[in-house]
Amino acid sequence: MTVVSYEDNFSWALQAGIDIGINERWAINFDLKKAYLSSDVNLNNGAILADVDLDPWVFGIGFAYRF
Repeated sequence: MTVVSYEDNFSWALQAGIDIGINERWAINFDLKKAYLSSDVNLNNGAILADVDLDPWVFGIGFAYRF
């Protein structure tokens, strides 16, 4: 069995988005994020050590309703 452990870490991200009104009550939202995270990973109690960089693009769509 492979044992995986990783270091918790904080990182930074870039985000841009736009809200588009459909009518008086409804809107649609688009947003794009780019995250940058680096973490130390340890496999099988130190048999393999690695520095892992994660940098995903995250795209989101949402709807808003104003009461």
